[in-house]
Amino acid sequence: MSLRAVARMASVAVLMSSPAAVSDPGFDRSELDRLDAAIDRAIQRGEVPGAVLHLECRSQVYTKAYGHRAVDPETEPMSVDTIFDLASLTKVVATTPLVMRLIEQGKLSLEDRVQTWLPEFRGSGKEAITVKQLLTHCSGLAPGIPASEFIPSSYEEVIDWICRCRPQTKPDTEVIYSDLNYHLLGEVVQRATGKKLDALAREQLWEPLGMTETGWLPDPVLRPRMAPTEREEGKVLRGVVHDPTSRRAGGLTAHAG
Repeated sequence: MSLRAVARMASVAVLMSSPAAVSDPGFDRSELDRLDAAIDRAIQRGEVPGAVLHLECRSQVYTKAYGHRAVDPETEPMSVDTIFDLASLTKVVATTPLVMRLIEQGKLSLEDRVQTWLPEFRGSGKEAITVKQLLTHCSGLAPGIPASEFIPSSYEEVIDWICRCRPQTKPDTEVIYSDLNYHLLGEVVQRATGKKLDALAREQLWEPLGMTETGWLPDPVLRPRMAPTEREEGKVLRGVVHDPTSRRAGGLTAHAG
């Protein structure tokens, strides 16, 4: 059973929870009971094997673990300090805030042409695509790299393929949710700052927010607390990025990881 749904349900908990669960009586107990019951029903129906709920309101904190974080090859109970693969939430937890931070600092503009930062991003009308269109998925680029066309073996190959690809539509004519947009945004951020994504995110976002266990390429020492995602080629993925393109590109990508 895939645990990706658990990651979606528990992403806030991963980002904000501490190992100790605290319950403040200031919360409406009846509302907490309703939340508990909804999560328990989802587990009983087999929709997710487990979850973590974390709520904060002023000085009030409520954190609770439900079900299991692993079911293959053995079951493991969920804990409030379980670490999840955030998958595509990387886009909003890391990449988008970094882009907006650079805009705030005057180092980027929403109206910047992507080609300003990536001169090799040209051909088939791509020269007109802006940072804003990447952020809003209105660039016209395809959703991802079709495995039938190309299987990358490095980060550089991913960027090279995107810079040479043909858009599906003209910019601002259709919304197409696209990993390619965020690959490009990550590369723009790195070229604008001269820093790798993980170093910049730690400096600009996670350390100031106390998010000490959020990041790409997690330390293996954390692996026992990580929720596995699924079985691939006979092996359970745990502590290794689930997204196949990110994995082939080394795990440090702006769309997932």
